[in-house]
Amino acid sequence: MDSKQMVVIVVLLMALGFGWQLFLVHEYRVHPEWKRTDEPTTSSPAASTPVIEAAPGTQPSQLSPATTQSAGGWQFASPAAGQSPTATTTIGSDQFEDPRYHMSLAISAAGAGLDSVVLNQYHQEVDSPALFTFQSPYELDPKDSRSLGTMAVVVDGHAVATGDAGWNLIDQTDASATYAADIQGPDPRSRVQVEKQYVVEQASDDRSGPQGYEVQVNYSLSNLSPDAHTVALQFNGPTVPHAETARQETEIVAGYSDDPLVSLVHEPLSYFRGNTQSKDFVPNDDKLPMVWMGATSNYFNALVRPRDTGKLASAVATALNPDSPTTDRLVSIRFTTVNFKLAAGASAKLPLRVFFGPKRRDLLGSAYYSAFPLQYDRTLVMITGWLCGLCTFPWLISFLVSVLAGLHFVLRDWGLAIIALVCIVRIILHPITKRSQVSMMKMQKLAPEMERLKKKFGDDKEGFQKAQMELYKGVGFTPVLGCLPMVFQMPIFIALWRALQTTFELRQAPFLYFFGIHFTWIRDLSQPDDLVKFSSPIPLIFGMSLASINVLPLAMAVVTFINQKYFTPKPAAASPEQESQQKMMTWMTLVFPLMFYTFPSGLSLYYLTTTSLGIVESKIVRNHIKKAEAAGSDGPVIVDAGKPTRAARRRQEEQDKEPKKKGWLQRLQDKAEEIAQQNERQKKKR
Repeated sequence: MDSKQMVVIVVLLMALGFGWQLFLVHEYRVHPEWKRTDEPTTSSPAASTPVIEAAPGTQPSQLSPATTQSAGGWQFASPAAGQSPTATTTIGSDQFEDPRYHMSLAISAAGAGLDSVVLNQYHQEVDSPALFTFQSPYELDPKDSRSLGTMAVVVDGHAVATGDAGWNLIDQTDASATYAADIQGPDPRSRVQVEKQYVVEQASDDRSGPQGYEVQVNYSLSNLSPDAHTVALQFNGPTVPHAETARQETEIVAGYSDDPLVSLVHEPLSYFRGNTQSKDFVPNDDKLPMVWMGATSNYFNALVRPRDTGKLASAVATALNPDSPTTDRLVSIRFTTVNFKLAAGASAKLPLRVFFGPKRRDLLGSAYYSAFPLQYDRTLVMITGWLCGLCTFPWLISFLVSVLAGLHFVLRDWGLAIIALVCIVRIILHPITKRSQVSMMKMQKLAPEMERLKKKFGDDKEGFQKAQMELYKGVGFTPVLGCLPMVFQMPIFIALWRALQTTFELRQAPFLYFFGIHFTWIRDLSQPDDLVKFSSPIPLIFGMSLASINVLPLAMAVVTFINQKYFTPKPAAASPEQESQQKMMTWMTLVFPLMFYTFPSGLSLYYLTTTSLGIVESKIVRNHIKKAEAAGSDGPVIVDAGKPTRAARRRQEEQDKEPKKKGWLQRLQDKAEEIAQQNERQKKKR
């Protein structure tokens, strides 16, 4: 099988597998009723199971909100006169870069939940005046997915639905709003009241405080009955942040107290499907108490933290559409508190702190947010899988981000800062890269001798391998040394890759924007470069579509192919199969960059820069080696594999007359001939 056939087969297999996945995605969208027989069918958690009436004193962790407003004789009392269940109250500020508040909350009377959270320091899209709406109900389930909405009040084990009922607004200021709900018992004298207060923190530059990115949610439970009762609450967590990029890394995350550290457990949205479409995060394998939980994306966090640990009986994340593609998957979070035992006339409080803010390193690295038991800075880089953990070092990522920020301070452009950072990393790694290239070029120079050994030994693979190792040993060459430099380079390049993916400042950052003029078409380094954006996507094969023409990935494909074919040293092929594999890898380099087509342009700019610099670096190393060989260096250098010139042959003849000045290649040939003669003598003895 020749190399062209291998390339065709590999490409066809990849296309077949990719096309099959796209076909399944399309069919599940068109026919959501087609579920796999090996997976249980589960409907929305808000309406899946009826009310489970538990005995007084039991924990309500498995209770589901009631489908009606009455359970066990307990029911939601009518709202005050003139109070509409659809009424909305706004606190904070929705004015751009308001110095008083960093956010505004639109609170619905229905369940006293949030219709929206707007962060007024950021825009929804680049070049758009609309401010960034961080939290909003899911269109699939708008009634039951309001962020922080109180879905049920559980009295003596009976869950009374409150998520769609109108709570009474009893107090309001610019920064706070207080709602109340009355739960009436079967006895007219039995009544439980729940008050819920929102307080938006004021903006501040004090790094020892929340700096305006926290919301206080204070619950107060009052037993207004002549008898004792147990009361618990069920309320929503935050909604999953909207995907801003095609490569959005959205996860459900929880922090556990392992004093003095916070231990993280996080699951990507792809986890919530099939038999694992729901997970309770309160139990921990190490029996650690949960201190906070929420959702995180590349650029924003939404985290709920009870002021008193141990007050949550369950924190369940559930996929509302588990059969949908991961990019469209919606996951709801539902908290259930422990039972509060309230004597007649007694009350209890449940204070919460909710973080709605950006994943800026200067913010999460402040004294307040980086201290135990918050340590929100640990969400900046979350590593999934042991293999990624071996190659990813958070301290290295933080260092590279700091260097990137320093370069931006000087250059005033994040794109130029990326290019400068890649240049610095390349310069630092140049000695290692040079060693790797020299080692690989040594392998190339062994090709003639390897070919002689293959012809000599024929099908005797054992004899060939033994002679090959003797040849390597004779010239002082170890093939492993050619690969070791990459072992040192990979952690740095992976850290740089992760740094660009998690740097908040790249969000909506243009490339070469000075004096109010865009000198390039790249308006947002966190998005594809979109030179030409189509009004509607153009359908392609296998269900794919083309939404825009992106220049950087195409340029990457060209540069990568040139680098792989002409400038990357390759080891001598010991067999026709290895030669075919090398040719196949040269063509496969076109596939890898095209995978970047929907990647952020900042990452594409990084890869294009580092590949281009690799070509320049390889050229410099080759020229250096040629000059050293032409000068008759006695060191282990490599000569050009092409036909030598007359002057070069004359110099070589002069060097041959002086044994001390023999070049490395001449010594290599002498050693190879000596080994061949030894093998010939041994063969005659046999």
